[in-house]
Amino acid sequence: MFEADRLPARDSRGALWHPDTPDIPYGSSFPAAFAALGYECRYVDLADDWDAGEVHHRFKAGEPESALLAQWHPTRPNGQGWALAGIWACEIGPTSLWVRPHRSGLISRIKAQWAFRSNVEAATRPESRLPPQQRGRSGAVG
Repeated sequence: MFEADRLPARDSRGALWHPDTPDIPYGSSFPAAFAALGYECRYVDLADDWDAGEVHHRFKAGEPESALLAQWHPTRPNGQGWALAGIWACEIGPTSLWVRPHRSGLISRIKAQWAFRSNVEAATRPESRLPPQQRGRSGAVG
C-alpha cells in the first residue's frame, strides 16, 4: 500500500490524496484510523518547511493559499519507510500526511482496530441511543 507510483497528480488547488487512503469519517482521528490499518502517521505542515515570515508576507501580498500549496513539496519525516498519503489545506494552513507500516506488533494493531471501530460506531449512533454515561447524564434515563 501507499506506493509512490500510484500517487495522483495534484488537483487545481494543489491538493492530493493517495488512492490507498481510507475513507475516514468526519471527526475521527487520522492516527487511530491508520493504526487500525497497521500504519503510523506524521503530519508535516507548510510552517515546518517554509520560513514563517515568508509565508506571512506572501499571504499579505494576496497570494492565494492554493498557489502556496501547489508550490510546496513537503519534507519527508525522519526515519525510513514514510510514504506521502495526502496534501491539503486545513484550518491551520497547508499540511501533509505521511504514513509507514507500524513498527509495533500484531497485538497493538488489533487493539488499534478495536478502538477505531468503537469510536466510529459511537460517532455514527444517534445521540438518543448512546449509553447514559456517554451522554453526560448520571445514569438515569428519562
